[in-house]
Amino acid sequence: MQPAVPVNESERVEALRRLNILDTSSEASFDDLTRIARYIAGTPLALIGLIDTDREWFKSVDGATFGETERGQTLCAHAILTPDRATYVPDARHDPRFADNPNVVDADPATIFYYGAPPGYQ
Repeated sequence: MQPAVPVNESERVEALRRLNILDTSSEASFDDLTRIARYIAGTPLALIGLIDTDREWFKSVDGATFGETERGQTLCAHAILTPDRATYVPDARHDPRFADNPNVVDADPATIFYYGAPPGYQ
């Protein structure tokens, strides 16, 4: 299922661009966060992704080597639709939003568990 576009899309993208973080080099502080998250969650993969207009770009990835993915295929594009709360998906294979998602169906390792917190979520 293709994610909708948030009602605040233009403001969200403008704020992202002001950060000047897209397409920057890796940084130890971000890599430390993904390494710790992966360890705590006991998952094969943890990442920090930023949703641009047509892609999700990964500032840090622990457990894989990719750098970005098409926005329509990312689970995070669904998480930004609810900026007031985190998105928790215990098993994406059983969630209708993700049942046909290539990252769930075809990837190795497949995305099963997902937890995404949009910027500003506390």
